[in-house]
Amino acid sequence: MQNGISVDYISERLHHFSHWEEVDFNASFLSLIRRCERLDIDYPFRFDPKVLEEIDLNRETSTRNDGRPLAVIVYPKLDRFGGTFEHTDYFDILIQNGYKIMYYEAGTDKEMVKSILEATENKSAKLLFLGGHGTRTAVCFGGSGKGKELYLDLGDAKLLKESGIAKRLEKNSQIILESCSTGAGKDKTDNIANFLHRIFPQVKTIWAPVKPGFLRKLIFKGNELIEAKHDGGTYRVFLSKPILRSPRDTQVAPAAASVTLPAPAEPASLANLLTQQPLVDRLGSRSVL
Repeated sequence: MQNGISVDYISERLHHFSHWEEVDFNASFLSLIRRCERLDIDYPFRFDPKVLEEIDLNRETSTRNDGRPLAVIVYPKLDRFGGTFEHTDYFDILIQNGYKIMYYEAGTDKEMVKSILEATENKSAKLLFLGGHGTRTAVCFGGSGKGKELYLDLGDAKLLKESGIAKRLEKNSQIILESCSTGAGKDKTDNIANFLHRIFPQVKTIWAPVKPGFLRKLIFKGNELIEAKHDGGTYRVFLSKPILRSPRDTQVAPAAASVTLPAPAEPASLANLLTQQPLVDRLGSRSVL
């Protein structure tokens, strides 16, 4: 340990902070990183230091309802492809639009559920972000574990319903999926966006990418989100739309080895890192970086 921070934690992450400008690597910085480790945040370098300060403060004072609308953000615990979830300018946009952001990292579907329940213990969420490498039928959190638990998939209805998670989002709240292709097929076939619409019927809008790519833009009017844009197009599920039913809601999901990730549209360096082999073949044991 060094100043209360494990040496491994520092050595594995410090070089990622090189893109931060005007960071004073002093006691204050070490304190910030110490708080991240305590909060089980393995990717503090995803954020601007000021945003990270806000994240840490909100997590440490989560029991306080300060009147701000709540945005809960759950990102994956493992990003083997590197840098995919560092496009986080919209975190600052959320703060500027008056949101209290509660950020978590999950490695499994159960950890995702636990994070949302903890974040909404004293106030329901107005906005839910779910991030992870994805396909039409799954979002991968990719922490330590094997097989199905690494994914939120179309067979997780029982897990989500029994957890009581559906009650933790406000009426007319919204969900943003930052996970490739989770809106593929739109309302013509089942996908993660339609699946979540069945779990959260009170949600006004779900925004999901129809193809591989990044979340590019959020447009607000006051603190109300009116549009989210993804590379390659966005599938928008409305509250008023009929909920697409699926027998998968009561069935066991297919084996994780069947999930294959396409390459994101950009940057090119990331696309070159991805292959069409099953994701489970590339995960193995947990490795943060």
